[in-house]
Amino acid sequence: MLISTFTSVYHCILLYITVYLCLSMLHNVYHCRSMFTYVYQCLPLFTTVYLCYHCSLMFMIVYLCFHSLALFTYVYHCLALFTTVYY
Repeated sequence: MLISTFTSVYHCILLYITVYLCLSMLHNVYHCRSMFTYVYQCLPLFTTVYLCYHCSLMFMIVYLCFHSLALFTYVYHCLALFTTVYY
């Protein structure tokens, strides 16, 4: 019983981290979209490098999101945890 509660807490934390990373990815998509406009307008190089950093971060987060998709199956464990706590 106690071990399953700890397992559920662990899965809830992993789920939260995954959701946070996926939301960060969506934020970085906006920067990547604007990067092409900046490159086209020949803005200074540091701006392009900064936005490329955002793009590389986005691709890393995309990988983590796809790699962690299985965590969403642990929503059941989160619900089971709250049921255990309240009952």
